[in-house]
Amino acid sequence: MSAYLTTLGELLDGMHELDTGIQAIKVRGLALDSRRLQRDEVFIAVQGGAAHGLDFLDSILDKQVAAIIFEPSEQYPENFTSTVPMIAVEGLGQKVSDIAARFYAHPSEDLGVIAITGTNGKTTCAYLLTQLLTNLEKDAAMIGTLGAGRLDEIQESGLTTPDAISVQALLAEFRDRGIEYVVMEASSHALHQHRLAAVKIDVAAFTNLSQDHLDYHADMHAYLAAKAQLFNFPSLATGVLNADDKVFRKLQSLMPAKLKTINFSLQASGSATVSASAIQSDARKTEFTLSLNNKNYFVQSPLLGEFNVANLLLVISVMTALNFDPEAIVAQIKQLSAPKGRLQRMGNLETPTVVIDYAHTPDALEKALQTLKPLSQDKLAAVFGCGGDRDKSKRPVMGMIAANLADQIYLTDDNPRTEASEDIIADIQNGIREQIEVRIIPDRAKAIRQSIHAASAQDIVLIAGKGHETYQIIGSTKHDFSDELHAQSALDVWPELSA
Repeated sequence: MSAYLTTLGELLDGMHELDTGIQAIKVRGLALDSRRLQRDEVFIAVQGGAAHGLDFLDSILDKQVAAIIFEPSEQYPENFTSTVPMIAVEGLGQKVSDIAARFYAHPSEDLGVIAITGTNGKTTCAYLLTQLLTNLEKDAAMIGTLGAGRLDEIQESGLTTPDAISVQALLAEFRDRGIEYVVMEASSHALHQHRLAAVKIDVAAFTNLSQDHLDYHADMHAYLAAKAQLFNFPSLATGVLNADDKVFRKLQSLMPAKLKTINFSLQASGSATVSASAIQSDARKTEFTLSLNNKNYFVQSPLLGEFNVANLLLVISVMTALNFDPEAIVAQIKQLSAPKGRLQRMGNLETPTVVIDYAHTPDALEKALQTLKPLSQDKLAAVFGCGGDRDKSKRPVMGMIAANLADQIYLTDDNPRTEASEDIIADIQNGIREQIEVRIIPDRAKAIRQSIHAASAQDIVLIAGKGHETYQIIGSTKHDFSDELHAQSALDVWPELSA
């Protein structure tokens, strides 16, 4: 049961005219999921993609709820009644964030909130930014793909951006614990579904846009429009944009003209206020010259690849927007480490180099392979698959990219869900036109093991798609699975097999 307490009247003030008797009903908690609902809480029933919250009315009433706020529909009209007070609110899906913010006393108003959107790089940027704030002695937490909390106590949350009630509950918890800054990943789904609508966001940042989630968004224009919503929050003080991205100009046109922006680029240009030049990378580090506020700084980072330089530029730009000292920022960059499952290196000088990465989009796979290709002394192998019941159009594109950049391909499962493995793999194969060695091993554990055992000490094996995930979804069931654990097991016996 929540420590917060309000009334229905306070919760719905200005949204719905309530009878006097209903106004005084005590609200001790809110829930969107009937499985998480507790006694004397208010259930919020919205129309989802596949079901309406009221489809589970029997289980809701079993919890002895205080009231139900619902989104009227053809099946559940405004005059729909049950054994508890029913309040119909038009457009409820867009108002849940505001209702939750009222219940939790608007927690984001007491926090510095940074939100990051884009196809790839959100998690790495959020992690690096939270790490940098912490290193500069600021109490910071993150909400994203890795979970929520301070970096030393992250709890898995299940979604890149949690539901609207959970977001406000987390922000309230952070505020009550004295946290100063919260770095959030803002997914296109979350923005389209208004999960962050009542969050006071101070700085919004954009990483890049490439093909993903076209099973949800109608097309790339709709996908960009969803991302662009983040830059129209009334609380926003600064927007941080990637001037190198192909949608940079289009994104600018979708933003308020008066919004202050900081643009970053991997090349000096009139569009960029933060840029990098003289980029050099080897197997252990990346170095570059940072141009910031008309001054140059030498930067060294343990992060690999040009795309990680772009991630660092975004982080530096956000810190600049928050008025941190550039010298202090630069001094800490070399201390920053990447999150688990983001170009995570395994092995040693006597074994193949194994790299685990979350790359599950065409752009991310391409960047990971482009980064690793020049570092390989011999062959570069790519082990990957594509998610089932998700955007099918990206599958042949990823096959084509792997064929162009890798020397060997292992096609395997990556959360096949309810689709047949052979159908997903066939879609990927449709893009492989190059003459390249392709091994089809649907069993991911077996694919990882065979790819590493077949590699020499001079080879690099990229295991892409799952990164930090600790599960494999087959059908509707989550099975325990870790790329890292299976890779380590294969590396442990590699010296013996290669002898």
